[in-house]
Amino acid sequence: GGWSRGMWKLIEEPHNGPNKIYYLIAGTHEIGRSLIRPAESTCNGWISLPGDRSISRNHAVIRVRELLQDDLESEQQIFIRDISKFGVSLDSSLQSPPGERKIKRDQDVELKHGCCITFGVNNSRMRLEREHVVVCFSRLCHLEVEAYKTCRMLGFHVAKSWLSHTRMLIVNEINITSKVLWALVDQKDILSPAYLQSILNRENLSDPFPDPLQKSDSDEFLFIPRISEMIPTEYHKFLAPGKSHNPEFNPNRKTTFNDLTFLYIESNQSSILNGKEIKSLISRTGGIVQLCNSQDVERGSTMLLSRDTIYIAQEDDVENLPAISRFLKANKVNFVVELIHIFYAIISADVSDLKKIPIKDSRWSYNDVKSKPGKGKEERNKVSETRNSKLKDNAGTSLSDMQFSHQEDYVEANDFRSSEKRSWQDEEDVSKMDTKSTTSIPSLPESGLINFKRFKKVVHTYQSEGIKDPVEFEWKS
Repeated sequence: GGWSRGMWKLIEEPHNGPNKIYYLIAGTHEIGRSLIRPAESTCNGWISLPGDRSISRNHAVIRVRELLQDDLESEQQIFIRDISKFGVSLDSSLQSPPGERKIKRDQDVELKHGCCITFGVNNSRMRLEREHVVVCFSRLCHLEVEAYKTCRMLGFHVAKSWLSHTRMLIVNEINITSKVLWALVDQKDILSPAYLQSILNRENLSDPFPDPLQKSDSDEFLFIPRISEMIPTEYHKFLAPGKSHNPEFNPNRKTTFNDLTFLYIESNQSSILNGKEIKSLISRTGGIVQLCNSQDVERGSTMLLSRDTIYIAQEDDVENLPAISRFLKANKVNFVVELIHIFYAIISADVSDLKKIPIKDSRWSYNDVKSKPGKGKEERNKVSETRNSKLKDNAGTSLSDMQFSHQEDYVEANDFRSSEKRSWQDEEDVSKMDTKSTTSIPSLPESGLINFKRFKKVVHTYQSEGIKDPVEFEWKS
């Protein structure tokens, strides 16, 4: 409610029979008693009021302006001009005082939603209404400019993001985007830009919107976008046209994730959806999403999760794999599913094939966080060489003064042990630590990763405070 945007329509109010509706587009439309538009008429549309002798051959002109802006507050103005013998009257509850008034001849008068227009003296009446039509675009590329212009001519609102009352989604091809997923869940048509043009090019203003599944003479769909090759072929059948819509509406999508609870880290933003969108989308399909942030992960916070919670993982998780693994372990999360498989489940409206992987068998395993997965042998060797070079460059400095970049916070014990920096032995050797105390320093492990940030902190504590008692220190991440 309260929108200024919408497609104007004139609704005929006959004494008997169904109401005839004229969908108006930007341009000039003439009203007269002829059943068909006169040959000499140059207007964009013709509105017929036959059977009333008080209606002139050319009785009135309606002019609809093209929208100049695309927002909810900009209004597509509409005007009427009386060019008849017996006149035009307006009756609107919005005018003051309310009631019917005759408009002046040959002057443009602006019309408003809800007003009634009487033509002649024999009660030929029409009611003006605005029908809100909201559409969304997704990846139209070079066709977007023309599609926007068509919508401005029609009076359609183009929403930047998906709204629950969006009428249709316009795409070049059906791909995995947030708007495509929303259209599937909300059971809305996904059509090509040609459909908008077909609405604009209707032969008569009273013609209804074209059938979305209209076919050409060669039996090919006119307005159905192709399905992207990026979507596996086994899911194409769920995106195929149905009997009356494209794709066929599937009410089961509303309950796809019933009784399922998911965990999602907001800091790991997907290229398709952010955390709030994922929560909203899964909630709309019957599931529950618990959102957390990177601070929760770093602190190892304990969340109130059900025992069957499934972690939604993304590719960039590898950047913070040790912390995420510890966080999942602390919260007793046992299963992980990759985000793309969430999307596939929405497309198919079926979770039976949802690839839930036990975390213990995945790269998010609590017991296997020594290195970031996915790096090739050549890249691992390069990282190792960089680490050794750093150690050599730091020769002669105390551990508390050593500087390591974020990527080098974890260093292999063997790399450090064999470097020229120190010749560590399993036995404790305080003299090499340049400490002020003679206390025990935890010895290096035989192998595995050393967390230098934590190691330096322990060394600094021994050096500055002279703590005598041994401390428990976790070398690994």
